[in-house]
Parts: sequence; structure tokens; C-alpha cells
Amino acid sequence: MSNPTYRAGPDGLASTPTSYKLEQFVITSNNTKHDGEDEYVWDFKESVADFTIIESIYSPHLEIMIRIGDSNNLMEKLRLSGNESIIFKVMRESQSRGKESLTVLARVAELYGYNRSQPGMQTYTLKATSHHLYTNQTKILKRSFSGAIPEIVGKILSSDLEVEDTDINTSSKNVIKGIFPSLRPIQAINWLMNNAYDDGTPHFFYETKDSVLHFNSYKQLIEQDLYDTYVYKPFISSEQNTEEGYEEERTKIQSFRDAYTTSPYVSIGKGAYASTIHTVDIAKKEYKKETFDYQRNNLYKLNDHKPFALTDRTLPVNELSESKNYFVSQNSMAFPSHGNYYSPAGIDTNKSYAYIENINYQTHQIGIAGDFNLHVGAKIEIEIQRGEQDPDGANINKFHSGTYIITQIVNEFKEQFWQYLTIKKDSSRINLDA
Repeated sequence: MSNPTYRAGPDGLASTPTSYKLEQFVITSNNTKHDGEDEYVWDFKESVADFTIIESIYSPHLEIMIRIGDSNNLMEKLRLSGNESIIFKVMRESQSRGKESLTVLARVAELYGYNRSQPGMQTYTLKATSHHLYTNQTKILKRSFSGAIPEIVGKILSSDLEVEDTDINTSSKNVIKGIFPSLRPIQAINWLMNNAYDDGTPHFFYETKDSVLHFNSYKQLIEQDLYDTYVYKPFISSEQNTEEGYEEERTKIQSFRDAYTTSPYVSIGKGAYASTIHTVDIAKKEYKKETFDYQRNNLYKLNDHKPFALTDRTLPVNELSESKNYFVSQNSMAFPSHGNYYSPAGIDTNKSYAYIENINYQTHQIGIAGDFNLHVGAKIEIEIQRGEQDPDGANINKFHSGTYIITQIVNEFKEQFWQYLTIKKDSSRINLDA
């Protein structure tokens, strides 16, 4: 697969946003050398059938599957056994977007699916993952920590996981102190993340396919600039092999599936609209009880309207504070000048879990042409055209249209480059009370 479907126009540029070129795919052997300058580096480009990269805001590492068609007995020559380093690069150049490229560094984690499909040809799949995931398996944190949570996370990423490319939101200012209870670095970050809040919004720890590790708050994801608007419509109206046609194809939703719409019945029990937190300070022997009300707390939203109806014919779900209870033990005198791990807990705990639940208000899966620069965590707009116009002339399904956050991308580099996005929104474009 040296040059997969790089469909070019008269000027030699990519004529469709699903085109791509595999420029490099090499594996560094653990122990097998060959003649040449980089004697441990083997070129696998001609043996790659296709590959898939999965990124998610709920995962701090990439998941990569590479299908190999091996007619040169490379598996035996390299003695493939796992832990081999992989580097691959894909690119595209178009009149509309210029030069685009993606370079991925990973390590082989698993080999599976071995098959002899025909004489002289063996096929198998390499499952690879991020370098820092291997590093994570080699270390246990048992030391003390002190400072704001983003600062502590940054030190773990740079010192323990040896990660250089990071994007860390520093809005969580609570200074805490404690001791890591024998946790691996990624577990320690997830543990800290449970009590990291940015104006009541939770944090997410994830890696994008450009190998950048992010520690961002939900507030930051909501307030970022809109990446682009994608439209679900029956056909493309612009002429092909033109810049306008390329852009229209790039922003066209090719497939659309309603994966899940949340149920108020479930969300009430999970504290999406109202809840109560009980805190006990064991040092001062103090008990506090605070309630969360979606309406009163005025949460940040991707769209204009809340994700539930509130009329004379509905339950006052925002007032049902006993529907979900949280219990937190605190020790305000654990340290003279710092809080401990649980000190940030309070009404922000209620709000944080409400954000986590309400982001599931509507979830869809859409398929679009591949975009090298589109990553999970991006904010996008989608417009779903109706089958027929309504009386006022509008042709947009406003219930499913709106602003969404991308929570997962399956990047498929096969005959063509497609992306399958899981998108979620926490609020409604239309007023559900009206």
C-alpha cells in the first residue's frame, strides 16, 4: 500500500478530502539488524494493508490497529514479539487546505489475527499504543505531592511519563498536599482529576492523534472557538475537482446515526438536575449539607436551552435534591497551610457530576471525510436538513442540530481516509418548555 487512492486533479493536488498518502511506516526491531544506515529500522510501508487510530476524551492514550499483508516473512525476520517502536507518517496536499500531515509514534502492544490466506502471504494485525503507556507500566508513585492539581499533573507527565507535548489547563487553583498511595502515574492523574474543578466543571485527561496529552476542563472545551460546521444533506451541489466542491465534501456528513438520547428517568437518579452533598470535617466536628439546583446554579452550556422540560405537566426535577446524595469526609487540619486531597470537594462536586451526566443529553455518531487537524475535544456545529421544508421555509431539524463536543474519533485509513465521530451535547438548541 505505497500510495493508496491519492486521487489527484490536473494540478497534482488531492481532488477529494478522503485521499491520503502513506509517506513512511517503519518499525525498529528489538534485536534484528539489516544492511543500511539505520540497521535496526525496517521499512513496512509496502506491507501495510490499512490502519485505524482511535482517540477519546475518556482515554489518556491512543489505540492503533495495523493490518499487515506480509509476503516477505518480516514477522520471522524481525522476531516480532511486542514493544517494538513504530513511526508512521501520512500526508495530503490540496488547493483548499494546503499541505497537511500527521506523524504518529507508538509501540507494539500485541500481535493477533495471524492467518495464511494464500501461499507466500501471511496476514496479521499489530495493536499499538502510545509510548507513555509502556512507561506507565514501569513506575509506581509513593511520594508526597504539594501544589495546585494542574501543576502536580504537569510534573507527573514530564518527569514520570517523560511526555514533552502537553496541553494543561491551569484554572484549578486549589492548593493541596498529600501522598500518592502506590499508584501508577496515569492512575495518579486520574485520581487527582476526580477533585479538579474549573468553576465547577470537571476535567478530562486524554491524548489526541497528534501525540499531545491534554488535561482540560469542560469549561475550556465549551468556551473554545468553533472548529467547523458540518451539514447532513442528500447531495453535493458544487462542482467536483474545485476548491468549493472539495470544501463541501469535507464538511458533508456522510452518515448519521442517533446512538443515544438520555432519559430524564435515568438522569434524575444520577443527579443531573438536582442533588445534595453531605460533608463532614472530622477535625472540626462540623457537618454541612448543600444542595444543587440546575436552574439556580446556571451551568455552562453548549447551546441556549436546558436539556429537560419544566412545565406545569412535568416534575420539578431541578428541585428534587434528594434524588442523588454525595458524602465526603474532610480534614481541614491535616496540614497547617494546605488542603488535603478532599479539600476541593463541596458544591463543585454536585455540579461536576451534573456536567458529566448532562453531556449525554444527545449522542450521535457521524461519518465525515478525513481531516488531519480534527481531534477529540473539538467543538463543532452540525446542521441536519429535514426531508421537507416546514411552513416558515426553514429546512433544518433544530432538535438534533446544534453545537457538540467530539468525544471519540475512529480514524480509518483504508481505501480512503474516513473519520467516525461520536459527538455529544449537554443542552438544546430549542426551548423544550415552549
